[in-house]
Amino acid sequence: MAGNPSGAPKEFIHATVKKITRTDNDRLRLSYDLADNNKTEEGLFDYVILSLPLHQESNISTSDDIKLPSLRYHEMCRTFLSGQINYSLFDLPLKHLKRNQWATFLPISSYYSNEKHPVCSITRLPVKSQDSDLKDGVWSIFSESKYILDPKTALSKLILKDPDDDHNQIDVVRWLAYPTYHPVNDPDTDLGQFKLAPRVYYPNAIELTASCMEMAIIGGRNVALLIANEMKHLKQDQNSMFTTLTNFIKGEAN
Repeated sequence: MAGNPSGAPKEFIHATVKKITRTDNDRLRLSYDLADNNKTEEGLFDYVILSLPLHQESNISTSDDIKLPSLRYHEMCRTFLSGQINYSLFDLPLKHLKRNQWATFLPISSYYSNEKHPVCSITRLPVKSQDSDLKDGVWSIFSESKYILDPKTALSKLILKDPDDDHNQIDVVRWLAYPTYHPVNDPDTDLGQFKLAPRVYYPNAIELTASCMEMAIIGGRNVALLIANEMKHLKQDQNSMFTTLTNFIKGEAN
């Protein structure tokens, strides 16, 4: 595929898209709220690529001809803990770790086979700080929200030697990580579509098959090829129409 033509506009707008509609002359209008001042602006586009998960918390409204999927996504938590660790919990000589050493704990297979496995992994992240309060490093814990509703409290009590120590630092990041997977009856309908409407594309449709960075690259490439192919046929149709009109005009002139 060719790169952008010389002089083509390239602009990154930090904003939240609120609405997608189709105009009377068949262009796509995006309404979005700017992040810096929350001001609403609009723009007209030939194509719209929705390269983001459309899940249960998405709130983009559209005109009737554009149907967006609403998929159920799985919520995960990542908790960062900094403080004195209760090493007896692990029954390993972790206190002898150097500052720049990593340590990761993964559950055994029988733990994952259990329907309820709240903690997915525990990782010690090395830090460069010489602060004695951070000598144990920073611990990163992946957990499932449906099993640990308050990870800040529950995990600090589990991991930290003194959960009430004022030097402890705890941060929790929640996100909708991947679709809730289920058996597929009809792949053509159950796995979603890359093309949601004329000139509206959704590369994340591939997440219903598998969710990882590599699949995101494949989804993006698929959409790029679909648009390139569509533009190629559009150009051929325009050239054909131009030739037809030219021949017609020549015929009338004769």
